[in-house]
Amino acid sequence: MHHTDQERDLATPLSRLIGHWASVPGGHELYYTQVDSSAEAGICILNNRGAAPSCPITFEVVRHDAAGEGLVIRESRSFGDLEAHTGISITMSLTTISIPKHGRSMVQDYTFCGVPLVREYRYVDDRTAP
Repeated sequence: MHHTDQERDLATPLSRLIGHWASVPGGHELYYTQVDSSAEAGICILNNRGAAPSCPITFEVVRHDAAGEGLVIRESRSFGDLEAHTGISITMSLTTISIPKHGRSMVQDYTFCGVPLVREYRYVDDRTAP
């Protein structure tokens, strides 16, 4: 079941993050789960248009402005069999996320391979997987 904006928890940036987001302009989608309080981590799935969904990306919340619009997460990616045999996973740089209180848009600011990037997204629905 998909929730309407009236049913969605918009109280904090972390609660607004949960769900399905599409990049603006299009090209890829992100699906965020709720953070598991016992593991202090959540899962994000990146879905590039025309390709199979990525391996799940684990994210941990580094900072969270519960009364405001921002949070900072750190993502790490494991590569299944490679990690099982070598113990290798990749920890990404910090991602600063801004989600206004209306919860319909999101901006991510991060560095990839030394290049600063800013990506914009729009909220699609409450699905947490493709």
